[in-house]
Amino acid sequence: MLGCRDIWKLNVIHRDVKLANILLHFPDHEDALKKMKKHEKMEFLKDFDLANGNFKTFISDFGLSTIYDPKQPG
Repeated sequence: MLGCRDIWKLNVIHRDVKLANILLHFPDHEDALKKMKKHEKMEFLKDFDLANGNFKTFISDFGLSTIYDPKQPG
């Protein structure tokens, strides 16, 4: 939600926020994840402690986004 807040502060409206557009990055496991097959990555995600583990989230796919201009009539 902090990412949404940050893009709203820039007057950007994403218009396509969904799970497929939220990316997870695990810097402590980057090399291992590169070598894993899809089913192994799924197992990694099942076992990963999201409450305490080190990871970052990114919002992607701004293809449908727009910039809100409060000066423009509505």
